[in-house]
Amino acid sequence: MAQKTNIQNVIRVVLSGLIPLLVYACGPSVVTQTEQQKKSGGEVSITPLIGAQKVAPPPKPAGPPPRSPHTTPASYYERVGQFFFYVETLTSLNPSRYGVLSTVPCIQSGVFKRGMRLVFRYEILDVSTGKRITDKDGATTKVRLQHGEELTSRWAIRGSAAALPDSA
Repeated sequence: MAQKTNIQNVIRVVLSGLIPLLVYACGPSVVTQTEQQKKSGGEVSITPLIGAQKVAPPPKPAGPPPRSPHTTPASYYERVGQFFFYVETLTSLNPSRYGVLSTVPCIQSGVFKRGMRLVFRYEILDVSTGKRITDKDGATTKVRLQHGEELTSRWAIRGSAAALPDSA
């Protein structure tokens, strides 16, 4: 028992001796710009990574901002248009053309690494008839990306080959 307390005391003394060294090593640097100039013997150019500059404030707009051409419904349950869209984005099972593959495929996500392939999964219903819009009816849908590329979509059954023929 006495040996155990002696070992614990030795560990405490060693740790208490190391703490000031750790604080000193991890502390902030206190070298100022004038000290750097003295050491280098001349002018030191410092490039700020983030900065701000003083500019004239923007002019105040004349009158209220323009209103949106779309009207907001009084309730979220009111019909807005002729179609109902259910849309989600998923990670892809296949690698992209840049050779980037998701580590966990077919997961709903809104965060994608640059170069990853993503899947837009959506379903469109005609509100007036209650029918699903598919390419079997002659309908075509496209997804327009922000940089202008248009992707023509195709209708496919969600799930495996054993899925019901009319599944989403």
